[in-house]
Amino acid sequence: MASTTRTILFVKIIAFCVWSTLAATNEDVGLNVYEIINKYGYDYELHPVTTDDGYILELQRIIPRGETGTNRPPVLLMHGLLSSSADWVNTGTHSLAFKLVDLGFDVFLGNARGTTSSRKHVTLDPDQDAVEFFNFTWHEIGYYDLPAMIDYILEITGAEQTQYVGFSQGTTVFFAMASSRPEYNAKIKLMTALAPVAEMHNFKNPIIKLAAKFEGVIEFALKAWKMHELLRYGKIFEVLGEELCDDGKPTQELCKILLFAIAGYDREQLDGAFIPVITSNAPGGVSVGQLTHYLQIINGDGVMRRYNDGKSADLPEAYDLSLISAPVALYYGENDWLSSEKDVEHLADTMQNCVRRRLNSLKAMNHIDFQWAIDVVELVFNDAIELIVEYK
Repeated sequence: MASTTRTILFVKIIAFCVWSTLAATNEDVGLNVYEIINKYGYDYELHPVTTDDGYILELQRIIPRGETGTNRPPVLLMHGLLSSSADWVNTGTHSLAFKLVDLGFDVFLGNARGTTSSRKHVTLDPDQDAVEFFNFTWHEIGYYDLPAMIDYILEITGAEQTQYVGFSQGTTVFFAMASSRPEYNAKIKLMTALAPVAEMHNFKNPIIKLAAKFEGVIEFALKAWKMHELLRYGKIFEVLGEELCDDGKPTQELCKILLFAIAGYDREQLDGAFIPVITSNAPGGVSVGQLTHYLQIINGDGVMRRYNDGKSADLPEAYDLSLISAPVALYYGENDWLSSEKDVEHLADTMQNCVRRRLNSLKAMNHIDFQWAIDVVELVFNDAIELIVEYK
């Protein structure tokens, strides 16, 4: 009897090992942004950019293989919260970045301060000086990071303007820049906003709305526990993504549910085998301030305001979104739990020059679908590219 039990246990162990070491369904699992760029036939350059407040950011430039010089109109692509530049290339041949390169654009991928590729500062160490290094919200990304990247791009390309594409937080930081430093509107030929986030009067996600009611307590507790940075990328995310979320894994459905609980439910447009590709480079890290800045707006009056540092009883200054004069195209969906269509439409009316507003025809279109939907090219990118080329 004991021998039979040991045999069964041995067979189970062998079966588990075989199951755990099966090749990932998607061959891009485990590739970083540089490897993905090379795999799909492109080269890249790394450009360090230093902000006025000392952060050293990594700007990645995608170059067609074999091209020795560039005479292309520039475009800067900016990722969302908890993400990095990898999000713009990890869908392979469907990636917006590669499509723009093929259409003759000089494509630059931005990485916000504190993310995987931008954990550097002229004097601060992100580990030894975490309190000072991560003392920022998304306001600083808009006020310092974007202008530094835009100025650098214009300097090395000789162009007078650049196009800009942002997803989620990548749109928030643009709106912060364009309203706080309105002189930068003149440097933008066209801003394309995918799942834009600005004002949050009609925020839908019930879990995050509940958390927002305790944003002060959450921030205090995290900092008391010396947690100034959250969800820094580590190999463990890649392993968990592949072992729990890939096709054939019994826990894949749970992975999907977790994403739907954040972004909105859309089973038809999420490829489960793609989740391990996402976790090969994500999460990219975030400061506590970035999260709590959003929570403050959700828990407040919904107006896009500066960060409340608790030093004043008055509401922080609101961003004057009417100062945004650059041409802006907005792409949004009804089922986006992080970006309400009503708030986006109000934003469109507030800005000076909204040149296109596209409420997606797919009623189930959620937040992450604007980058990773199975049919993202047909649902979003084709229309966006048409306008980007028009402004070329």
